[in-house]
Amino acid sequence: MHCESTVACNKNVYVRVLRICSAVAAGNSIKKSEVLLILSGDAVRQYIQWGGLKFTPALGPEQIQQNGVDLIVDAVHSELLVPGGFTLGVTRETITMPNDLMAFVQLRSTWARKGFIMAATVIDAGFHGTVTLEIAKFGEPGYVPVGQRFAHIIFARMTTPAEPYMGKYQNQSGITGAR
Repeated sequence: MHCESTVACNKNVYVRVLRICSAVAAGNSIKKSEVLLILSGDAVRQYIQWGGLKFTPALGPEQIQQNGVDLIVDAVHSELLVPGGFTLGVTRETITMPNDLMAFVQLRSTWARKGFIMAATVIDAGFHGTVTLEIAKFGEPGYVPVGQRFAHIIFARMTTPAEPYMGKYQNQSGITGAR
């Protein structure tokens, strides 16, 4: 599905989800292709092995989890965050997404329990680049753990391959502010 705007895409997804939920609530069957499929760690390994999903540098074995991949924060604008502080960071990994996967990036719960928060990010099918992280801190001051697993990416297989992402953040490298 190719959409002209995020609003149109969100509306299409919302309408499809409502239709699926209504069908299930009514006891009707749904097509297997209509079910959101979250990839397991083994499926992520297969996508990497087949070459459809690429990480540079290669992932360490501790990064592939049961339902996704842990990403390492490589650099930040400000390493020490005071309560209410904000910084941009970037992942060590450069990601190349195939056209049939999209992904959700979120903060690992270990760091959330230490008062960090991070804006949820969606990675579109066909995206290539590093992932910019929007990081804030509450509670006590703390250092962003540069060099450690900080974010978690969950992959979802799309019902059909999409047009590759060609937006303004395609091929981004390093910390990238709003454009």
